[in-house]
Formats: sequence, structure tokens, C-alpha cells
Amino acid sequence: MAYLQILFPDGSRQSETLNEREPLTIGRHATNSIVVDNPHVPMLLARILWNRKTKGYEITAAALPDLNLSGQQVRAAILKPGDTLQVGDVLIRFSDEPEQPDKTPPPVKSAAPVSQAPLPPFQGTGPAAATAPGTAEGKASSVPVERKLMEPAGTLKLTRPSGERVDTSVGDWLTRSRRPGERDALRSPLVSSLTIAGVLLLVATAALYLMIGRQTAQANLAAARADRDAGKFGQAIQRYEKFLDDFPASSLAQQARVELSHARIHRALHGASSDPNVALSSVEEFIEQHRSRDYFRDWYSPLADACFRIATLAFRQAGKLHDPAFVQTGDQARLLFGRFKATDGSNDEQDQEIEKASRMARAELLEFDVRQQSLASMDQQLRDQDVAALLNTYRRAVARYPVFATQEAFTQRVRQALELERSHVQPQLLDDSASSPRPPEQPEWDEITLLEYQLSRFDIQSDGQAAWLLSAGNCFGVDRLTGKPLWKIATGTLVPFEPIEVNARHPAWLIATDSGHGLALVNRETGEVLWRILLGASCLHAPTLASGMAYLVTDQRELLGIELETGQTVARMTFPQAISAPPALLDEQTLLAIAEQDVFYFIDRLTWTCREVRYHGHAPGSLRVQPFLFNDLLLVVESDQLLAGSLRILAFEEGAWDVKRRQSERLPGIAIGAPVPWGNRLFLETFGPRVAAWQLSDDPGDPPLRRITVAPLPFTEDTRLFLKPAEGDRLLVAGETLRELTLLTAAFEQKDLSAVLGQASQSLQLAGTHLQVAGRIGPDQGTIFLHYDYDLGESYWRMNVASVPLWLTPPASQAGMPRCINANGQMFDLSRGKTAGQLRWVEPLEQLFERPPGQPLAVSKVFVAPADGDRWCVIHQGQQARLINPPAGLPAKITLSGIPARPVSVVGQSLFWCDAHGVHQISLGASNTTIDSWTFPSREAGTPPPVWQDLVAINETSLLGLFNQRELLALQQREDPRRYLGEVGSLTLPASVVDAGSLVNETYYLALANGQLLALDTQSLVVRRQAELPSRPTAGPWSVADHLFVEIDTQELLALALPDISQVDWKLPLSAPLAISPIPLNETQLLVGLTSGELLLVEQASGRELNRLQLPASLGCRPRILDQSLLLGLRNGTLLTLPLQRILPMESSLPEEN
Repeated sequence: MAYLQILFPDGSRQSETLNEREPLTIGRHATNSIVVDNPHVPMLLARILWNRKTKGYEITAAALPDLNLSGQQVRAAILKPGDTLQVGDVLIRFSDEPEQPDKTPPPVKSAAPVSQAPLPPFQGTGPAAATAPGTAEGKASSVPVERKLMEPAGTLKLTRPSGERVDTSVGDWLTRSRRPGERDALRSPLVSSLTIAGVLLLVATAALYLMIGRQTAQANLAAARADRDAGKFGQAIQRYEKFLDDFPASSLAQQARVELSHARIHRALHGASSDPNVALSSVEEFIEQHRSRDYFRDWYSPLADACFRIATLAFRQAGKLHDPAFVQTGDQARLLFGRFKATDGSNDEQDQEIEKASRMARAELLEFDVRQQSLASMDQQLRDQDVAALLNTYRRAVARYPVFATQEAFTQRVRQALELERSHVQPQLLDDSASSPRPPEQPEWDEITLLEYQLSRFDIQSDGQAAWLLSAGNCFGVDRLTGKPLWKIATGTLVPFEPIEVNARHPAWLIATDSGHGLALVNRETGEVLWRILLGASCLHAPTLASGMAYLVTDQRELLGIELETGQTVARMTFPQAISAPPALLDEQTLLAIAEQDVFYFIDRLTWTCREVRYHGHAPGSLRVQPFLFNDLLLVVESDQLLAGSLRILAFEEGAWDVKRRQSERLPGIAIGAPVPWGNRLFLETFGPRVAAWQLSDDPGDPPLRRITVAPLPFTEDTRLFLKPAEGDRLLVAGETLRELTLLTAAFEQKDLSAVLGQASQSLQLAGTHLQVAGRIGPDQGTIFLHYDYDLGESYWRMNVASVPLWLTPPASQAGMPRCINANGQMFDLSRGKTAGQLRWVEPLEQLFERPPGQPLAVSKVFVAPADGDRWCVIHQGQQARLINPPAGLPAKITLSGIPARPVSVVGQSLFWCDAHGVHQISLGASNTTIDSWTFPSREAGTPPPVWQDLVAINETSLLGLFNQRELLALQQREDPRRYLGEVGSLTLPASVVDAGSLVNETYYLALANGQLLALDTQSLVVRRQAELPSRPTAGPWSVADHLFVEIDTQELLALALPDISQVDWKLPLSAPLAISPIPLNETQLLVGLTSGELLLVEQASGRELNRLQLPASLGCRPRILDQSLLLGLRNGTLLTLPLQRILPMESSLPEEN
């Protein structure tokens, strides 16, 4: 036998006998065998079980922390006699012997001597007193009886009544002779027989009772099991509980308890009010009650099945009731399932089902959360009447969960928003006096255009039709067969749409003017302006023409109705949102305007009202192209992704609140430009560049749109394409060159037409087989405009306009006109101008440099290097150089040994130039002396060549070079024995330079990106002076008279006094960056030209602005001051002769001629 001796804190002891068949539990819970009432002790701390293998008792920890057994921390151990377990403040010791009572006798008080007096007589009265309760024959008397002291061992003292004989010993007393009435009744045969019979009867009765009770218990348990198996879990639970009440000690009681717990789990799962929380609690209770039993492992599979059902039920309930608490229940059940599932993989499918149910529950909860948040936001936005925000919320919600689009809660709110949006549209009809065409403006200057015109076919006669050309802020009219210039009208630098053909009183074009702020109707043949208006806002898209009206969208969220015959604005409609695409004409009465996001406006042109607003759901700015209508369907191009777009076919159903999407096709890239229809074909340009071809069908059994093919073109990625369908399934494409694409069954056959364009700049114009196409080679070379007969494969004419003037020569006489050299290396004599209508142009007098065969313009850049105070210059392209107006004795042409990286530097008769190899010098005089070059040291493979920023000649024998942003080099001519350029100094600057330097009296000034302005000695490269600019410089420095000018990034022009550059004399705020360096107009005034085309007259001493003039374009070169005028060369290829009194203030005196 084994025992546990328990010592409690109050000193009390308790002993527990261990049984091999029943485990003993220790813990705080009242159901444990040993209860330790301590809050720090777990409900179940440990179990003590009989270990059959070791034939000993084993103690196992049932919770954390480990057990403190004999001073060691253990999870499980075999108990040995003497082991002690500390549980809180209770000490438990294991022993194989029961605790022995203390053998030391307690102290005994001295007994009083026995009195020799006779005992008092017995107080009883007859036989009744002898058998009364409490007497010696009955129960113990309630009268206190004086305890006698123990006699020595071996003797027994008995008391007797007075006068009765006293036997000498107990044996004598027991064997004494008795009277018949005193004989022992137990020895009677009758009594013995009755006793035996009674015992046998009692045993039989007990056996019968046990048999009947066992059968009854089995019947009751069978009935409970039958109800459980039939799914009557509530009735089964009642039967189980009654069974345990009736038969608590039955051998089937333990099995009944287990089945009762299992039935409670199933009732929570399969009952009428199934609750996964209750089921999970029942499972946890089952585990808590039975996990220490030997049979617990046999229930792993049923527990795993129950946990699987609990988890799936909880996740379904979470999605159905939108309660995230069920997700936590499902997660807990999933953890228990993982604990009890089989290790052979038979429960893997159930595990996957739980995972699927978990994902679905979380997705449904997220969907519900998005739904509730979206509806709440939409309600608030309805109260705020913020329709755009509401539709944006709805679009985002439907994009995440398309099912929202069919839910009444959403559609009802959207319909309310659409009606609210329609009420915000404000139509207005205007009278004739509201807007009147403005009278033609008189030009403030004489203007002449640089134009190169080459005619290839002199036998071609004009057909009286004109073609248009947009270039550098002007629109030109050109005879389409002969190429003769007809007229020019200024449009401004920003042109929102190309000229639109209008058949009014005369064949005309509708042209955007004033950089999109104006509109003009121009006669196509004569260039006469029929009417011209200012819109008061900027035009955003091309107007839509219908029934003698032009419908135009402005940046003020307005749609204007303008009469084409008179130019009168007769109607205006203001929208809550901006209109993102040109309006589309759906029928003779309805005009469709696409909002910036989400909605379409349907406008009744006859009543000038917004008839309805429908929802489409496009993202902001994703519809920029005018819709295309065919077969009562609407085709829109939507750029709904960063790198791709879609073609969508839309249908309008009667009475619907939205636009139905009939078909959607993904584009092979971002759509660029509008779709080009041609019969049942549709062509579209996409980024790449690529051309996609589609088949249009009106057959109800076929999709309206079917892609045929996509053709990549051999151009650079950012090349803009212009498409023009021609006869025979041919498509003419203008990009870097002109190409012809022939559509075969499912592919394009491409053909290069050998017309070099650079970059196509406008749409193709086609009449018959005659095509007019335009392009730009570079930013300064201007625009090429040419004719091409694609049937004959030849060009009739070619022209170039808008080439940038680089230098104006001094006039030969006081009354003469300067000559101009442009970026194409051409010289123009401005006195030989031609006139056609309002256009005055001049053609090149001389081509200064030879062009490569087949090349329309020069590819390499043309540089101009002024010399001797801008009195003559060197112009060079590639290795060719020309001296313009050189002093006597200098050659007119020279050939360089390489290609200069930047303009040459000329001083006296020495010319310096630089390239990737080094610095070179040429003597322009008659001596023709050879001077060896200075070259860079050999560089490693892969090292980039040096980049030159500046090359400035100090005198005929020395110069400075600036390369790689920070390296400054000083070179000087030496002779040892041959003449050569040798390095005399070098300096690495502390930061990169922002522009070329400025040389003033042997001091070289540089502006650095770190905000420093340095003054360097040209001989020693020592920093003489240094100044900190108030902000980072962006251009300069330039020296004019006694000031040094620097442009800084706060759009200001700083004037610093020379030679002390530490003081800023004044600042001039600028509305745009400088186009060229400040120009001295006279001794006291400066001209400042900006890239916006503004020309400022500034007082040099104070920086005060004296006058401001808006030019058609920015300055391209330094102007020339003539007798009474100022000659300005602009970047749009025109030269303006501006009267000086137009820009000079009244008190200013005329400058001397320079």
C-alpha cells in the first residue's frame, strides 16, 4: 500500500491512500482528490497514476509550471518513498507505510487512592432500569461516567454490586456455571438456523436487486443511446442525466458521463438552435473532464470531427451574421482540430475545408464592412450634396465587389445622386449682345517669316485648294499641289485642336487662337478672318459641329453653343464637373457630354436642357477621346490602367439609370489619339508605337468588335503616329517617316515611303492620292511640310518653316537690312521678302553647308560664335566652318580636323575649339602656323568622354576650358621647339557649375550649384573673391557694363556690382525663365527676354521695370538695333521689326547704332 501524508499550514494532517485503479488529482478545483485552496495553484495541477511498466506510482504535471518534487522541477516522475511535493503552502509526502501514532504515552496524573468505602447502591429500579436506553446493555449512558485509570497490563478490574461474589479471574468468570436463564442464545440451534436462513435470503435478495438494477441501468442507457443516435440530443441528455442520478455507482456510469458530454456537443452542433460557442465550450468541458483518463485517446477522432463541424459552423455563422466573434470561435476550434486530427493525413481534406471556410468568412466580413462603410459614406455625401464623392465611393465599392451594383441599397442612392447631379447643371440662353466677334487687330510690328520652299514638279497647276500647317504658334495656308504659301494666322503656342473644315458662306477652317482662349473662322483660300472671338476661358477640346453650331468645352466647366455663321455665343451650360472629352452627337437632338468621372450628361440641343444624367463609372480622366457612334452603340476609348487601356462598346437602354457595357476589349497598350473608322474597320494608335486594327459588325449574332491584328512600327518608343486610311485597305502612317500599311487577312504589310519627317507633328491631309504631311527634325530646325502622291510615289514640293534664327549680321548701311543665319545653316537676306495676303516671307539666299544626300535638313547642330564685339562671327556645323563678315585678311571658309563639342572661341586671328580628344588652336591669319593640340590623358575602357561646358579665349595665346561640370583647365601657347598648347594650371571646383562662365578683365566668374559665386584669376586660377547667392543659381553669370547678372531658382534676376560681387544691387522678379542673356539697349537700359515671349525693358541702375511687351514667341538670338527700330529674331522662325518708341518710355533718348 502507498500513502500520501498531507501537512496543511494550520498544522493539521491528512492521509490519502493511493489506489492502483483510480488516479488521484491535485489542484484548486473542488473536484480534485486533494484540494489546495490557493489562487496561485492551477485548477488541475497534477495527476498520480499507477504505472504498469515500472510497477510504481507516477506523478505528471497537468499545467504550467513544472512540479517542485523534492526540490527539483519536473514534468513527470516515478514516486519514491520519502519524496515531497510542495503545492503552494501545503506539503505532500509520499510513503509506503501509514503514519504511526506517537508511541510515547501521554503524561498521567497521579491517581487518587481508592476509597475502601462500599460503592453506593445501583440507582436503577428493576428490569426496566437495566434495559433502559443508555445502560450497559443498550447505548452508552448520557450520564457522565467517571473514567477509571488504566490498570497494569494483564489484569482487568471489574466492578460488581455490593455483596456479590467476586471471581478471581476473567476465565473463571467466563466459565462459571450459569443458570438456565443465563445460557448464550447464539448457541441455540434455532437461532443459528434462522440466522443462516436470513443471511442466505439477504444474499439472494441483494443478488436479485443487483441483477434487476443492472438490467434497468442497461435499458436506460440503451434508451439514451438510441435517442442520441436518432438525433434527439435533448431527450438523450435528459436520459443520461437521469441514469447518472439513478445509478451513480454503476459500472456504466463513467461511460455514461463520457457519452453525456459528447451528446451535449452534438446538441450544440445539430440542435434546432445550434451554437458553435456552446459547442466549443462543451468540447473544452469534455477535454477538461476526461483528458486524464486512459480512454481519452480513443475519443480523438470524434473530437476532431466535432471540432471540424464547430469550425465550419462558426465560419458560416460569421459570414451569415456578419459577426467577427464567430471567427475567433472558428479559429479556436481549428486549433483543437489540429490537436486531435489524425497523423496519417486522413483529415487533410477537412483541414482544407476549414481553411476555405475561414477565407470565405473573412472575405464576407470584409465585404460587409466595406458595404456598411460605403453606404454610410454615401448617406453622408448625399446630405452634403457631394455627388462626385458619392459616385467615387460607389465606383470603388463596385470595383471591389461587383455584386454591390445589383443591390438596391446602392442603386437607390446612386439614382438620388444622379438626379441631384442633373439639378446642378445650369443651362443659359444668351442674347446677341452677350458675346460679339472682336474686330481684326492691327499688328504692332512688321513681321517676316523664314521659309525654305523647294518645288520638284514645275508642271503641276494649282487646283485652288489649300492645306493647313500648324507650326510654332502659327497656322499657315499652303496650296496643296504647288506648295505656295498663301497666308498665316497666329494661333499661340498652345493649340487645343487642329483646324476643322466648315462649310459656311465660304469654305473655311475653324481655328483655335490666342493659345486656346480664342476662336476664329478663316477662309481657306485667302486666309481672311471671317470672325474672331475671345472665349473668356481656355478651350479644352475640339468643338463638335452640328446644324450650323459649334459646341465647345472650356476649362470653366462650360459648354458653349457658338453660331458658325456669325461667331455669336448663343448658349452656355455649366456643369458640376469638368467635361473630359469633346461632346458627341448621338442624334439630331441629343448631345452627349462625358464628365471627368463616372457620369454622362445627355443634353437636348433644341431646348438646351440637361435631359438626364447616367452612370458609367469611369475613373477620373480616363476618357479623353471623343466617343464614336455606330449602329446605335457608342464606342469609347478608356485609359483605365497605367500601362493599358480598353475599348468599350456601350448601349443605352430606355429608362435605365446607367450605361450598359455591351463589350469590353483590352488594348495592347495605352491608347493615343482617337479611333479612326474606315468602313467596317477601326484603326487605333497605341503606345509602342503600334497600330491595332478591329472589325466592326452590326450582326446581332456577332460581337460588335473583333480585333484583327496589331502591328508594331520600327520607330522609337515615344514616337507619335498619325493615321489616315486610303483606298484598297491601305493605311498611311506618319511617324519618323511616312509608311504605308496594307491590311491583309490577319496582318499588316508595311512599306516605307522614304519621306523623312523626324517626328510627325500633325494629322495627315488627304485628297485623292495627294497627301500633305508635316514633321520636326529637331527643336531648332523648324517644321518640314511636304506633298506626297502615294499612287505615283513622288513628292511635288517641300517646305521648311519656323527654323530658329541664330545670328543677325550688322546692316551694311544705315538704311540697309541685316542678314539672318538660322539653325539649318542658311543665310537669309531680309531685304528680299515676298508677300502673299497677310504673309510676308523670305527664302534662303545661301545654303552655308552641304547637306547629306536625301537629308532634308542638317542633322548635326549648327553653332554660332560671335567675335569682336558681335561684329562678325564664325558659324560651324560638323567639320565645316564659315566666317561671316570677317575682317580683311581672314578666310571665308575653314575645315576643322574634328567636330567641335561646343561653339568655338575666337580672339584676334586665333580660333580655339574643343572635342572629346582635347583642345585645338587654328591661326586664321596668312601665316598658317601649325600649333599642336593639348590632349586628354588616355582613359580606361568604359570611361565616358569628357563633357565640355565652356571654352573662353583670354588672348591669342591662352585660354580657359571648363569640362565635366567641375574641372577648370588653363592652357597657354608655348614653343619647344614646335608651338603647342600646354597646361599651365588646373582647378577642381567645390561644386558643379550651372552654366558657362563670364570673362571680365582677366577675371573669370562662375556660378556653382551650391549657391556660390566665384571670381577666379585667369593666370593663377586663384579665387580672388567669393560670394554666397541668396538661392541656387539656374543660369549665368553674364556681365553687362558694371553689373554681373545671375538667374536664381526663385525666378529672380540678381544684379551684382562689379568688381565687388558680394553686394546685390537689385532683384527683378521674373514670370518665366530667361530666354537669352540680358541685352544692353543703351547705357542705362536693359532688354530682358523671357521664354514666355515677354520682353522687359529694365533700368540698369535700379532694376525698375520700365515697359513690358508680349511677343508672339521668345527670343532666339540677340537683337539688332537699327536706325529707328529694333530687329528681333524669334524662336518661331519670324523676325519682328519693332519701332523703338513702342518699347522705349517717352523720356528715353534713342541709342546710338551698334
